[in-house]
Amino acid sequence: MKNFIAIFVLSVASSVAVAGIDNCQDMYVGQVIVERGIGLKVVTFKNGPNDGGTSNWVSFEEWTSDDKKSALALLTSAKLSQHRVNISTNGLNSCALTGVTHAVNVHLAKNQ
Repeated sequence: MKNFIAIFVLSVASSVAVAGIDNCQDMYVGQVIVERGIGLKVVTFKNGPNDGGTSNWVSFEEWTSDDKKSALALLTSAKLSQHRVNISTNGLNSCALTGVTHAVNVHLAKNQ
């Protein structure tokens, strides 16, 4: 019985997805900044819901007003539910979170 429990715990632990600021996949929403006259301005992402470290700023300033509203709704719901998101940026390999980069798309990650 102990072996069964140990194998079960290890199999569940190994199936948990690891968030990745390095690959822009399965990240949690960090800080969100909205400014008057701009709307959604920048967002940070983090590896875990309670992780203190975050990515650098990802800018949404080049998005249209309607697109910013959609992204803000998605990011807010992901943050409140602690659901992971995937993003693409204009950086190297569509994922550069160094300096201020610009978001190309953002979507909810597959809930595993």
